[in-house]
Amino acid sequence: MSYLSLRQTRLGLMLDSLRRALSEMSPVPDSDWHRFECLFREVRLQRHEVFISEGSIPDTFVFVYSGLLRLFYTTERGREYNKEFRWENEFLASYSAFNFRRPTRFTVQALEDTVLLVAPYHEVEQLYEHSTYWQGIGRRLAERMVADKEEKEAQLLMDSPRLRYEQLQKKFPELMSRLSDYHIASYLGITPIGFGRIKQQIG
Repeated sequence: MSYLSLRQTRLGLMLDSLRRALSEMSPVPDSDWHRFECLFREVRLQRHEVFISEGSIPDTFVFVYSGLLRLFYTTERGREYNKEFRWENEFLASYSAFNFRRPTRFTVQALEDTVLLVAPYHEVEQLYEHSTYWQGIGRRLAERMVADKEEKEAQLLMDSPRLRYEQLQKKFPELMSRLSDYHIASYLGITPIGFGRIKQQIG
């Protein structure tokens, strides 16, 4: 089998995963899918490689085929605060950066060797304008992003650090073994020392 055939086969498998992930929200009609799948290319990241840098204006709609990403803020003093994580079958797009042409204030970095499917966001947005199916998908993804943001804000304001950790364990048990204590503590908004105490309390 030629290199081109192998590449097409691999890309086809990746696109199949993307279609399955979308179909969990709403089955993708063939006509809409064919216009969508041709927008994507494969991007491979090595562990610790930065995909989107703070201060840039990203124009990407991303599907994580394999691996793990973190989205984090960095203060002027160099302290990092993890905002979110994205892993297999998750989507990533910086709506505010694209829609308002604002430089993003966070960085996206691979925590593992990672494979992505990436499409130009402005071309995805054109599909939104001409297809009721993609309008619905865009709305669901935006609603999911807002709901996740509200949930984390409420946890940071209302819940104790220990309860936040227990909720994270319960919601994403498969993720815990893939994250270092440093990254978990940063996501929970506590110091590594405080997180160590919580782990000792839990046992």
